[in-house]
Parts: sequence; structure tokens; C-alpha cells
Amino acid sequence: MHRLILCTIALLAGAAPCRAFDTFWHIAASGRAVERLGFTDDALNVVQFGNFMPDAYVNLYAHTLGKLKDPALEEQWLGFQQLRKNPRSSAGRNASIFMHFDYLCPKKPDLARCVNDQIPRDSERKLDANWKYDYLLMRLVANAQDVLGGVWRDKSLTDARRKALVLMVLGAAFHMNEDFYSHTNWTHVTPSIRGLDKQTTPWGAARAPTWWEVRDACGPPAAWPVDIASGIYPDPADPSVTRTHQKLNHDNSQLFEHGAQAAAHAIEATVASVAAHQLYAVQTAADANIALFHRIAADPDAKAALLDAGQWQISGKDWILAEVLHWSLGTQMLMSCFTGHWDGPNPPVARATECAGMQAGIQALSMAARAGGPVWGTAATMAGVGAVGMMFYTNFWGLSLEVDYLAALTIGIRSEDDDYAFDRAWYAAHETAQTPASAKRCERLSK
Repeated sequence: MHRLILCTIALLAGAAPCRAFDTFWHIAASGRAVERLGFTDDALNVVQFGNFMPDAYVNLYAHTLGKLKDPALEEQWLGFQQLRKNPRSSAGRNASIFMHFDYLCPKKPDLARCVNDQIPRDSERKLDANWKYDYLLMRLVANAQDVLGGVWRDKSLTDARRKALVLMVLGAAFHMNEDFYSHTNWTHVTPSIRGLDKQTTPWGAARAPTWWEVRDACGPPAAWPVDIASGIYPDPADPSVTRTHQKLNHDNSQLFEHGAQAAAHAIEATVASVAAHQLYAVQTAADANIALFHRIAADPDAKAALLDAGQWQISGKDWILAEVLHWSLGTQMLMSCFTGHWDGPNPPVARATECAGMQAGIQALSMAARAGGPVWGTAATMAGVGAVGMMFYTNFWGLSLEVDYLAALTIGIRSEDDDYAFDRAWYAAHETAQTPASAKRCERLSK
């Protein structure tokens, strides 16, 4: 498990890729942030597990079950099916839809109206104005403070459950924060703001300014010299629509989702240029996570909960829980590889090898089951495939079902009829306090 942390940090530090549980770029961004914040290795890995949950529900519903439906793996498939049918899984999925900063459009027949801007601009349901991104990030901070403060004050929780919940909530909040930098044009337009164009991470990597840096320097987003936009989701079939999720996102190192994305990002279509552009977004998200942590920690109870959980030591003290955490992280890799979201459809050699090892493990498990031989003693277990049948009923997965923290993180963001809910009154009451006296009107750099 310590290897996981070293490899995640090395990835963002610019070292050659190495073998690790690097579930998509989210894991690298969250891992780098909490490493800089001084968390233990075990706490870092629990954050990474929580970071996966907003994607886990979508993968479970949309992809993983079908690909696991092998007659020889009936017990494991039924385990996934049981989790999928759990009402709390549905609640988690519905909440997670609103944790990705997508420009959500309703399904047909209203999709065409949404894409063609026939729904009134700046309505209460469209993510189409700078202040709405501000609203979502402010709500994320406030909701995380409420959830973490409540967990800290709940004396009925055991020490382990409290720490696990705190770290998983932080990981989920990081996920939403990271998707802002992945799914919008932020890293394209904000480096053009005068005085904010050359930013670096504490570890020396180039990045764009974070949301909070621009807000502190330039004041309310309505007056900014740039317009923030995210990709339309679900993606419209019309190829002439350029601002779609699949064209605008920075989700994988190839910038490829159902087609090359380099043109939409206005960069050269070379391996080096594409990888550098995507990593620039990852570095920005990682540093933005540190800023988000400090915003959340402005609340005394949330801060106490985070500082306590951040020093959690599991390895060497509770070997059962350490194994549970190990296999829980293995489940992330399993689902990511099976759905093609470990690192895009054409991942670098190191990550392709990792997924190939997972596939080989599944095949070994299937062959052992067909032969009637021992399953959990095969090489499949060593490859991490044991996670298929055992980890949906353990501490970390179980807590995610028992405590609906994704729904709590989307309070005021998601409406009762499953749409965005931008509360102008709430925003007006909280917006002024977010603007420092030193803020001034910003300008774009002259070309």
C-alpha cells in the first residue's frame, strides 16, 4: 500500500509512470493533495477510496454488471446485483450525477432544446453563468463543513467509523472539486487573466490559477473577464456541437473519448502535447484540493475532524481493517479497468499492463470456478480480484451505503426532481463574505 502512495506522488512530480492503484487521474490529484497536507499513508488511501465513490455508482449501474455476467462468476455477479438494487445505491447514483460539473441536459426530447439554448439562459436549472460555478463550489464547502462537523459531534460513532467517514467525505468533495478543472474550459481561459498567468504548485509544476485565487484577486465572478463553460452531458449526436463533455473533458492522458479531443482543446495532436495539457489540468486540480481543504477547515468542528482522521494509523495496528482497505482499493481498479476508465481507452503501457493483470486474474478466477477447484487460493486473489465477491459488505463499501454522504454533499445543488437547483437567495446571502477587500476588477492579457 505504501507503494501506491509513492507512485501517485511520483506521477504528479513528473517521474516515469509506475505500477500503482492510480484509479484515473482523480487518485493522483487527491493523493498529491493529502500527502502535502501531512496525512498518513492509510488516511490517504481512505481518501482515495472516498474519491472514487461519485464515479463508482455510475460505473456500477452503467457498465460493470454486464461485463461481469459470467456463469462461472455467478456468486460475484449476484453480489454486484444486490448492491445495485439497494435503495441507497440508487440514492448515491442520483446524487453523484451532480458532482461532476457537467452542463446537464435532460434526455430526449428536451435534449435538443437544451443544446440549442431554447431553455432560457440563466434559468434556475442551467449551468450557464460564472456565478453558478461559484454557487456550486460554495455549496460544496458549506455542505462538507456540515457533514464533517456532524460526524465529529456524533458521539455514537466508533473511532474507526468516524475517521473512515471523515476521510471518505473529504475524498468525495475532492472528486467534485477535481471535476471542475477536468470538465470545464477553466485551464484554457484563466491563464489569460493579467497577474494570474504563471502559477506553480508547491512541488514546482506549472498549473492554472485555482478558482479561489481568481475569486480573491478579481472579486465576484460576474465581473470576471472570462466566461467559464462546461461540456454538455449527455453528449448530443450532432457533431457540429463543439462544447460537449466528450470533447471538452481532461479525463484521460490521451484526451480521447469516442474520438480525439486535441482540436477542441486547441493543442497539437501529439502524444507529448496532449499528455502535458491533461497533466496541467491534473496539477491544477491537485493544488485546488489543498485550497478546498483549507476552506472546509475554516469551520472548527470540520477542522478537528479532518486533523484527527488525517493521522489515522491502520497498518500494523488492525490487520483485518488493513486488508479490507487493500481489497476496497482493488475493487476500484477492477471496476475502472472493466469500464475502460482506468486511464482512457488507449492507456500508457504501464497502466495497460495493470489492467491486463486484472483481466488475467478474472480469467483465472473463472477457470478455477468452472473446474470446481479452490478459487480464493488462486493467483486471482493475489491479483486483487478477490475484491469482486467480498468487498461490497465490508467497512468502507458498507459505510457508503449506510451513510448517504453523497446526497448530503449535494444539498442545495440537486433539486427534488433531479435537476440543478441554483438558489439565488442563498447565494446572495453568502457571496459577499467570500470577497476580500483587496479584490479588484481584473483584465485579460493583451495578445
